[in-house]
Amino acid sequence: MPKKTIYIRDTDMPLWEQAESLATGESVSAILTEALQQYLEGFRPVYATIKLRGASLAFRARVHPASGGWLVAISEKSDMVRAMSEAQIVLPQNMPTKDDAWLWLAPHQIDYMFVELPSSLGSMDFREYARRAWPILVKRLFAQQTLTYGELGELLGGLHPYRQVPQVLDIIEKWCLEHGYGDLTAMVVSKTTGLPGTDYWQQNGWAGIPVAEQVERWKKAQQQMIQQQWPEEAPF
Repeated sequence: MPKKTIYIRDTDMPLWEQAESLATGESVSAILTEALQQYLEGFRPVYATIKLRGASLAFRARVHPASGGWLVAISEKSDMVRAMSEAQIVLPQNMPTKDDAWLWLAPHQIDYMFVELPSSLGSMDFREYARRAWPILVKRLFAQQTLTYGELGELLGGLHPYRQVPQVLDIIEKWCLEHGYGDLTAMVVSKTTGLPGTDYWQQNGWAGIPVAEQVERWKKAQQQMIQQQWPEEAPF
């Protein structure tokens, strides 16, 4: 397996040394690659500087994690064309090259990749996202149709299902509980379990009861919520 280069900050060295004590360098590389892909799941494509194996120059392109590798947006930029040629990657003839075509790259084709991670979560206006999420959840309540964290994230423009969507739901949940309404975040469920996340059970005081009883209370809460008068637009 070809050697890969992974760049880390000085402050991360203790973590790297600990990882190296538990696995070989290649295993650490694979672990970090997988972690990066999982972190980016749910985000829109981000930019990265990529150095292909066999190429003399790196190029910058949009990337997105894909099964077993990366999807790279193809363009007509000279540095990308040259890198592809030097790496002996042959593109199909008449292939669109206006950033609307994606090429799958396997990990062994990439020497290194600098990924430009999305902006800090702290700079995002989650209240605005919560306002946009409100009518979506109200409609789902009366239709009695749940949606997953990932689905809500996509409807809000590509928010990360586990890092960003919960922060949106916190705002909605707080308003509901403070104003005598049922917890509207009940309509957002885990793709795996089909049930709300841990925070929902904790905030409603149902974290320590058996799952069967949790489900019963959750369904009953939805029926009670339907009887309430819900604002069509976010009240915050």
